[in-house]
Amino acid sequence: AERYKRNSCEFRQDVCVATWDDDAKVKKFTAIVTCPLSGERFASGRWRSEKLYEIRDEDLENGDTAKVVWYTKKKNAQHAAAARALDCFRTREANGKPMACYGQDEPYLKPEDAPPLPSCPIPLFHLERVHDPDTSTPKNDLVTFYKECYKKEFQLDNKQFVAWSDNDLHSPHFTCIFTCPLTFEYFTSGRWKDKSGVSQIREECLEDGKVIDVVWYPSKKFAIQAAAAKALDCFRYRLSKETGNIPDFNYGNEEPYLQPDDALSLPQCPCELQNLPMISFASMFRKPNDKTEEMEIEEEQERLNTNVEYKKARMVKQ
Repeated sequence: AERYKRNSCEFRQDVCVATWDDDAKVKKFTAIVTCPLSGERFASGRWRSEKLYEIRDEDLENGDTAKVVWYTKKKNAQHAAAARALDCFRTREANGKPMACYGQDEPYLKPEDAPPLPSCPIPLFHLERVHDPDTSTPKNDLVTFYKECYKKEFQLDNKQFVAWSDNDLHSPHFTCIFTCPLTFEYFTSGRWKDKSGVSQIREECLEDGKVIDVVWYPSKKFAIQAAAAKALDCFRYRLSKETGNIPDFNYGNEEPYLQPDDALSLPQCPCELQNLPMISFASMFRKPNDKTEEMEIEEEQERLNTNVEYKKARMVKQ
């Protein structure tokens, strides 16, 4: 819970932890923890002494066999699931290097390397931001991302998404630039996976002589979704560097980047973009009690002014 709190995300045990018993006379318990950022699930592993748990095989409906770890106490089952999650996150942060682990199971780098989950008799927390190509779009998921991670609600519209056409009268194509309302960073339309088959990549020569690839779509809506996809991929990738939780998919076919300076040059846009000073992505994770250098200077000046006023008042009194 503290780990998520440091990254401005709430971890609620009543929502993110599912615990159940084996329905025996002397009950034993196991649990599944769901990450509130990615939706990845972690089952109770082997934690602490072998006297606390026993391992049983469970045959699943898909033919797999799950090794279920059952604990004599409910809280130990919950700690064991949290331990597995923490071990995986810390190992991913260290790029696979061996780390001191909470549990006895080997951490894994990718969600698809996880052992089969046991069948859970109670509903698991479903993260709306987990990608469903039939019901979700990058733009809607981007709105949800801002709301869930930064507690900010934005109605993303034409102020943030600036799209234009190539002025082809017979078969017009569109591209787009998205301006993040928090950092004011720009993101161009990339190769969106869902519509990569209908996109066109054309070279464009800029005024400074650089030649860049611009992705064009036969629909303005597709161009907007493609820009949202690139922004979302970059934000989730950067967030994974803070949390250690690697995204299990990308919306686009391009590699996300950490720094705005790593982005390709912008295409020549015939429309006016929001031109505001860029805020670093890291500052979005600043805790409420964290102080910037400017804040510390102001506090020090205020303290000095207070001391001067106190000395003046004391001299008048004397």
